[in-house]
Amino acid sequence: MDISITFLHNITGFITTFRSTNIIALSQLFFVFVILAYKTFQIVLRAIIIGTISASFPVIANLLGFGIPLTISSILWFALFGAVSYITYSMITGGLKIVKWSLMPFKRIFKSTPKEHHYHKTIIIREEKLKRKKRNKTK
Repeated sequence: MDISITFLHNITGFITTFRSTNIIALSQLFFVFVILAYKTFQIVLRAIIIGTISASFPVIANLLGFGIPLTISSILWFALFGAVSYITYSMITGGLKIVKWSLMPFKRIFKSTPKEHHYHKTIIIREEKLKRKKRNKTK
């Protein structure tokens, strides 16, 4: 009987603590968790598919006349190599996306406005026209 009362007391304590925390931050954390879990599931599923396709490589290569041995270890090695290669590729591209995303505010800060860009482009075009006129006059 004492265990159930202690258990209920712990649950009610957790619920009151949950109410007092910042619900917006907790919601954002949950949202990020769901996205990361979904992306991880996608990567694992694709790695399994690529591993299966990679495992078929020694069989197809043998049918085409290449001297790759058809053993369980070679098939598993190709499957593992394909899956690990895909996971490595996914991690690198994901890291690059995170870096691009984190540097986006700096890109906006240092980017010239369209008017300035157009103004500089106009000046360059005028300078090129003046140079052409000077060349034509000297001829």
